[in-house]
Amino acid sequence: MKIIRCKFLLLIIVVSLITVTYLHFNICSRQTTSLTERKVLNWLKHVPYGKVLRYNYNTRAVASLWSTKKCQLEGIDPFHPGIVKSVVHKAPTLRCDQNFLPEITSVENRQLKVDIKLHGVTKIANFSHCRYRNITGVHEDDQKITFFPWSESFNTSISLGEDPEFFQVKCYGDSSEQIVISKSFFSLVPKRPHLDKLYDVKLSKRQVKYQPTETLNIVIVGVDGLSRHQFMRTMPKTYQYLTDVLGTFDFTMQGQHGDNTFSNFLPLLSGNLESDVKKWWDPSQPQDEFDFIFDDFEKAGYRTMYSEDNPLYSGFYWGDRFFVNPLTSYWNRPLHIAMVLENGFITRNGSCLGPRTISEFQLDYVLDFLGTFPDKPVFAISFFDAITHYETGSAGVIDDHLLDFYKSLASRGHLDKSLVILLSDHGPRWGNVRQSPNGRMESRNPLLFLTFPLWFLQKYPDVAQNLKSNTKRLTSYMDAHQMLLDILYFKSRVQAPLQRSKKGISLFEKIPYRSCDETFISQHQCFCKRWIEIPVDLSSQIALEVSNVLLQEVKSRSDKDKCVEFSLSHIISVNLLTEQNVNLQEQANQSGKKLYQVRLSTRPGLAIYEGKVHYDSIHRNHKVEEDIDRLNLFLGEVECLPTRRQVYCYCKNNPRKKGQ
Repeated sequence: MKIIRCKFLLLIIVVSLITVTYLHFNICSRQTTSLTERKVLNWLKHVPYGKVLRYNYNTRAVASLWSTKKCQLEGIDPFHPGIVKSVVHKAPTLRCDQNFLPEITSVENRQLKVDIKLHGVTKIANFSHCRYRNITGVHEDDQKITFFPWSESFNTSISLGEDPEFFQVKCYGDSSEQIVISKSFFSLVPKRPHLDKLYDVKLSKRQVKYQPTETLNIVIVGVDGLSRHQFMRTMPKTYQYLTDVLGTFDFTMQGQHGDNTFSNFLPLLSGNLESDVKKWWDPSQPQDEFDFIFDDFEKAGYRTMYSEDNPLYSGFYWGDRFFVNPLTSYWNRPLHIAMVLENGFITRNGSCLGPRTISEFQLDYVLDFLGTFPDKPVFAISFFDAITHYETGSAGVIDDHLLDFYKSLASRGHLDKSLVILLSDHGPRWGNVRQSPNGRMESRNPLLFLTFPLWFLQKYPDVAQNLKSNTKRLTSYMDAHQMLLDILYFKSRVQAPLQRSKKGISLFEKIPYRSCDETFISQHQCFCKRWIEIPVDLSSQIALEVSNVLLQEVKSRSDKDKCVEFSLSHIISVNLLTEQNVNLQEQANQSGKKLYQVRLSTRPGLAIYEGKVHYDSIHRNHKVEEDIDRLNLFLGEVECLPTRRQVYCYCKNNPRKKGQ
């Protein structure tokens, strides 16, 4: 009897394996009528199979794409095997303490203490002593810092004095200080008690004058260049915790106003579009007059904090931009400049600050800020650039860190008093995600997740219902800006101050179906499906013609003196674009005008460009649209062409280019 059962079980296993194998090859080889599916399968032919990953996350809540009456979306499952295997780089949680000098000092109650066994360090030979020095910014010059003189030596502990903020520590293995055995930088959050009365009177004024019904902290964590789908793929632990445990609102149709940090943070934090401020401002002028929302919160009695990990090329500092005055009352920019100046302290493209990860460093600063003012309202922003700026596929290395951050917010009671916003400035501009079949959609769909206290949603069901509805509406950072102002004067019993911008609708209100134009999102940044793509034979005359037109436009935007002249490497794709619900033949016959989307590669350097070319077959005219995207990473061009034109450049004299 046992033999019969074993044979029967073996038969079931064999049949199951045959069935699975058949289905796999049948699915992969079947003829499809979906243009989107064909695009994926064609793209897979060029994906190296060495990057295949096993994705074990339960995808029951995967990436719903909500088409509306005014915005139709062409959706691809973000967990399609072909997408996942190329755009997600499975890597262990980021660690930095294994390849750097150990950290043997810590701070407790304004005392800097030495502990050779700190963080599990047990082998420190010939410890002699340590010294520290304070670091401050320079008044009205945010590009410079001041290093104070080194302290007296100490080998157990030393007092840091009143309200220290930023300082550097070095420990030595000899009395002559020739052997450095430990390097550290610290950021503290001074209470500044002399300002308590000022903030208290601001709070009282707001309460009496506007009578808001609630006061919430605002905590914003931003990640550079990460699309919503890529966040779900690379940070499944955090995503699951947000949606399944915290009931976070996931804004599935969040759009963007530009392809860089500045053009999206400007509307979020000031209510202005970049095109608006350019009417009276240029990048050579200070950015202090943008009417940032920090000023509104400061006037209302909030303490404000801003932190970003790249002091050289971050959102508000790209292209030599600057502020005369600090952006917020707490700003750790001087510390990050100091770490840049310490040779060899920042490693792994900015992911490691000595023995600590940039994610831990940034998020701990937020937690310290909240902990310093547990009973006072605060507005805090922490922005990550280093981890994902060059490659979003490795974002998962901070999944555990971000998850721990949210759990710390919960365990310390901060979630009960705060709106926590997780967002990205824009989608990926280059790399495997951008070059994938749904790359255009992902490059224009940043993530936006809002976590509110449970009591707040229960107390204001109208707001909760509108937030839920708006997760399936086209939204922008103009809308998020209006929501932040709404929080400042939440359900005020008197008339709140006039809001500066009329280009957004608060996420607390029910947002109607809108087009990109109605949301103040340009057509170039719009991810709503407007076109039907019809592939063009790459060997045809028209494909060669429009590709050459795009190439000439790229060359015209370069700098002949500093950059090598591009030539065509190969044409990647040419698609004829036609409006949805419009007969292609009728459209062509009526005007003779056609629109082509061209993707090509140039040499030297194998840059990949994508642009739209208008072609008038009657008058034989061509015109390239203003926005041309570069889809792969460029390095070294900023040295010879530090402007936005660097995307069209391959530097003539650059040591990084040797051998390429």
